[in-house]
Amino acid sequence: MLRLKRVLEYTDFNFAARLSLADLAKIAGLSPMHFASQFRAATGCRPHEYLLSLRVDRTKALIAGGNIPLVEVALSVGFQTQKHFLTVLKRFTGETPARWRRGVEDQL
Repeated sequence: MLRLKRVLEYTDFNFAARLSLADLAKIAGLSPMHFASQFRAATGCRPHEYLLSLRVDRTKALIAGGNIPLVEVALSVGFQTQKHFLTVLKRFTGETPARWRRGVEDQL
């Protein structure tokens, strides 16, 4: 459990960095395959999905908190391309970033 806590703290702080499975496994002191298996058993999701969910949560906070251009939001939370950002946010929220932003603005 201590290993998982270490990895979760690391990813929470470094979610915008390029983190590979090997990087996270090294932090946990496990092989990549063993780490992936243990992580999924403990959290119910794959390490990459967990990282994406952190990025989406931060994206929502940034979009709701101001009028930052979406490309800046995408880059600041660790997405390498705006297309990947669009795809991931749509998968997690069911909406494009711009539509999600308009929905938040309409609620204010």
